[in-house]
Amino acid sequence: MRLPWGSEYVTMASSTEKDGNLEQTTDFWMFLTEPQNNAFLVNENQARISSAVDAPLGSIWQEIATFKLPLYDYAIAWWGQGWYWDNDNFMRWRPVFIEWITGQIDEETFYIRQEEEFAAGAQRYEEILQEQTSDS
Repeated sequence: MRLPWGSEYVTMASSTEKDGNLEQTTDFWMFLTEPQNNAFLVNENQARISSAVDAPLGSIWQEIATFKLPLYDYAIAWWGQGWYWDNDNFMRWRPVFIEWITGQIDEETFYIRQEEEFAAGAQRYEEILQEQTSDS
């Protein structure tokens, strides 16, 4: 049995309202947005850079920041709504973006398919959360 005690559970609106943990949610975000706290958590494995303003970069990212890179008009890497629900969502959505950016589909089709996959990913995520909370 996996208990839903992670930050993703604490900060969800439904859990905040249902479980009455608004104070814990607020405390967590206040802690997380302090530059030193955010840097400590993020720099532990340095998979990403800190999202808090003025948080120091880890040693790997400090070195990467010194690299001189060419600028391109665009890059086909990742672009989305800032959140992907699961690996399936990311792997299904990326080809849609590539089809659009390379002119294989028009903008209207792109936005329709983007919204469909985003909704499908959200549905899968909700089902997983409901499954986990019903087990506890």
